Amino acid sequence: MTYCIFKRPSEDQVDYSGFESMADDSNQSITPLSITRSKCNRQVKCCNIENICNQLDKIVDSLLIITIHIFFISIFEPIFYLNYVVTLEYDFIMNKIIDETNILYKQYIGYTANTRDFIDTVILGDKYKTLAKLKIKKDEVIEYKNTQRDVLYIQGIIYSSCILGFILLLSFYKYIRKRNTQFCKILLENIVMILFLFIYEYIFFNNFILKYNTIDTAEINYYGLLNFINYTTYHPMT
Repeated sequence: MTYCIFKRPSEDQVDYSGFESMADDSNQSITPLSITRSKCNRQVKCCNIENICNQLDKIVDSLLIITIHIFFISIFEPIFYLNYVVTLEYDFIMNKIIDETNILYKQYIGYTANTRDFIDTVILGDKYKTLAKLKIKKDEVIEYKNTQRDVLYIQGIIYSSCILGFILLLSFYKYIRKRNTQFCKILLENIVMILFLFIYEYIFFNNFILKYNTIDTAEINYYGLLNFINYTTYHPMT
């Protein structure tokens, strides 16, 4: 049998050169602790800022969608109200006036000829001249209402322009952040929303609002006569 004998070097013969070279190499790769901490702090700060920006992006996305909805509604509502709702209200009031006139006419027919002549000459005076004067005032009021409507249109345009400016500001932010926004999808959704909103408003006003009479002819008769009696009672010399 063959034996292998390993000769262990003595303490005097130990070579420390290898250890010295390893120590030198390790010393070269050591980074100061202060520099490492500063790099970590910068990385933590960058991560926090990025997280804040990501949360802000989500808020801006929500605000952008909501603001575009409001923008389309701000265009729809003035047009719908001034051109449709106002007409419904006007027709409602005129119908009440016609109902009141029919009641007065029935009472007028029930009077004697002398009483009717007294009403025509003393109370109404020259009714055709009175009607002509009232027509002048009516035309002035209609002209003022048309002017007022134009002013309201301009006011609505100003409101819509402010909302549009806010939308552009949000879009500019998203452009800086280089975040894509599906404007075509948002516009399509809003157009569909406005169409459904118009259908709903039309059905709502015709089948809900108009079904309920805010004031009836009987109330007009009562409160009209009541106010007249109170006025002539407390102001007899006027």
